Amino acid sequence: GSFGAAEYHLKKTLELDKYQGNYTDLGALYIQAGRYAEAEGNLRHAVERDWYDAAAHTELGCLHLLLGDDHLPDAQHEFRQALVIDPASVRAAVGLSEALSREGKDGDAETALRKAVDREATSDQWRLHDALALLLMRQGTKQQDTDLLEDAGKEAQLAIGQGPNEAAPYLTAGLVQFRRAALTRDPLERRWFVRRARMYFKHCLEHDKHNVEARRCLDVLDRDLVVDDRVLVVRAVA
Repeated sequence: GSFGAAEYHLKKTLELDKYQGNYTDLGALYIQAGRYAEAEGNLRHAVERDWYDAAAHTELGCLHLLLGDDHLPDAQHEFRQALVIDPASVRAAVGLSEALSREGKDGDAETALRKAVDREATSDQWRLHDALALLLMRQGTKQQDTDLLEDAGKEAQLAIGQGPNEAAPYLTAGLVQFRRAALTRDPLERRWFVRRARMYFKHCLEHDKHNVEARRCLDVLDRDLVVDDRVLVVRAVA
């Protein structure tokens, strides 16, 4: 398969010339395959060979995120190292934010993302706004704060504007509207949020027809709209 061919090519390159071969790419490949011990070994080799390999530090950070909450400090360390080497690394900034948030440090997580947003724009800048939208959405949901959810919606819109052909920002925007609907008691206002959520989930599926989360949310909202329509009819004749 494609994995076997990629693994063979990368290992062969290292056998021929261990200084020109790419331990980072091989480590990243093993992460995708769930072979974490081999991934860590190759990524450690990459860092030992070149401490200034920002990609290797980033991949190590991602690996520690996958290994569980006990590894969150290690993940933060690796992402911070990557950002020292390459301050414009979007993956490292998003990874650092996730590691901080999972440790309950939402304020620090938000700061990490906003600092990254303030740097020079890159082609994947939308990922920063998308991550910020998700972070604010989680905070708003936890605190039942519609102002935070409104801010999350604005960040999701920025992500869509910068990545209009990406599925993820539409999914995030839909989830934000979904949460707004859940916190709204007025049936008319709730219906408006539901319809907006459905629109975003449909856009997500236009860009990624296999997106399971968008499909599941749409199914839930289709049932929700039927309930809301019945409420509105009862309200109209009351």
